[in-house]
Amino acid sequence: NPSLQSFRIEQWQNNEGVRYERLLLLNGPSADILRQTQVACNHQGASVGRASSLMTMNHLSNLYMFELRGAERVAGRHATAVLAIPKDSHRHSTLFSVDNDTGLILKRWLVDAEARALERVQFVDLTILSSDQKPYLQKEEGQHHGVINAGCEIASDVTVHPWIIGWVPAGFILHQRKQLEEGIDMLMYSD
Repeated sequence: NPSLQSFRIEQWQNNEGVRYERLLLLNGPSADILRQTQVACNHQGASVGRASSLMTMNHLSNLYMFELRGAERVAGRHATAVLAIPKDSHRHSTLFSVDNDTGLILKRWLVDAEARALERVQFVDLTILSSDQKPYLQKEEGQHHGVINAGCEIASDVTVHPWIIGWVPAGFILHQRKQLEEGIDMLMYSD
């Protein structure tokens, strides 16, 4: 059985155009990560829980069929459930619950061909602060606070790769590229 991890996620933007996302692990070992990203960034994966501007509905409709599954409540908010069914065998179905007021994805289930959950991300609470309110930033005792400056690029600081990608399923784009420890290069593609 996969373990269930609970997080608190905070997101805000300052007047200098920097977006902050704070991820706090609520069970198990303490962990607190703060990510900084320039607002002008529009690359996929630039933000937790936010749909990428690179992936338009037209593009996605070439890869998935969409079914409205009805109304539900997630995190005490009214949402609409949408099922994305892939048109090929290279991806999985995903059930999204979209907040009716904000358009935020409040729940996402990635499921296999037998409708078994492979991954589940769901908010249990959502508070939207006004622009003059500040998020909770005080660290609790024993927390490890890492800061990630995401800049405004798709981690393209890796030099030349000794291998060439020969084929990627239609619709997949480079999501992240970085060099791991011990000289291992990592390229992550996503649709």
